[in-house]
Amino acid sequence: MDHKEVILLTNSIYGCANHCAVQINDKILSYDQDGLRILKKEEYIKEKGGEKKIKRHLIGRSYKTDEEILTFAKKLSTCAFEKYDLITRNCCNFANKVTDFACQKSIPYLYNNQSWIIPLSIFIILFLSMIFIDVFVTYKNKKRHFYDPMINNAYI
Repeated sequence: MDHKEVILLTNSIYGCANHCAVQINDKILSYDQDGLRILKKEEYIKEKGGEKKIKRHLIGRSYKTDEEILTFAKKLSTCAFEKYDLITRNCCNFANKVTDFACQKSIPYLYNNQSWIIPLSIFIILFLSMIFIDVFVTYKNKKRHFYDPMINNAYI
């Protein structure tokens, strides 16, 4: 029986997260806020900015037909993944379900569990802004205190 490689394609989004898609033969299954898109390899490479920006990860081999995998992906995109959600129903979660169906293997942990990146980024931004505001207010208060003749008569 003929088997085909199931390849995970990833490309970095602003250096902090990755877009995931699944390649089976010459078809690429890409899921985003617009839903499932089935692209040819050349279309996908052009869309993502070139061959060098895409990383390939061999997940496994599938004995299922292209039609079985495409049917599963279409059903998945209209049922469980009907509405895109950046945290729980994103491209990586979709790719994981497709690879699990196609070859009974999950995508690498790093890609499958990116949902922590967004809350962590928000936390870091808020934390740093609080530190910056505290430093600025402290500096401003010390500066006013240092030059205020009413508070410090030594500098009149």
